[in-house]
Formats: sequence, C-alpha cells, structure tokens
Amino acid sequence: MTIRIRVFMAKLRGLVGQRRANGELEDEIQLHIQMLKERFISRGMDPPTAEAAARRQFGNATLLMNAITSSAPSPYSPS
Repeated sequence: MTIRIRVFMAKLRGLVGQRRANGELEDEIQLHIQMLKERFISRGMDPPTAEAAARRQFGNATLLMNAITSSAPSPYSPS
C-alpha cells in the first residue's frame, strides 16, 4: 500500500509542478507581448493600437502554449 501512496504523491507533485511551469510560461509570453507593445508605443502608436499590433506580431499565444505543453512529458505518460 505504501508504494501506491508514494506513486500517487509523486504524480501529484508532478501535476502541481506542471501547473507552476504553465503559469511561468504564460508570464513569459505576456512579458514578450508587453515589450513589443512598449516598442510600438515608443515609435508613436497609441496604447490600444500598440497592444493589438504586439499581439498580431507575436502570434497566437494560446496555440504556442498548447504546442509547448503538449510536447512536455506528462507525469501520467509512461516513461
């Protein structure tokens, strides 16, 4: 029984770590979009237009996150 508990706890720790990593990835993406926005503002765009241009130039953030997280090993996938 203790082996099953250890396996469960390891998987739970992996899941929590994966969520933390996903949050860090999302923060990183938002930082890049913010830097692009600031660059566009410094070139004379108004903030709403700069935000839209930054998101267009960066691309689909959701698609990028899905691609990265789906390629990461899951604690539930066999090794």
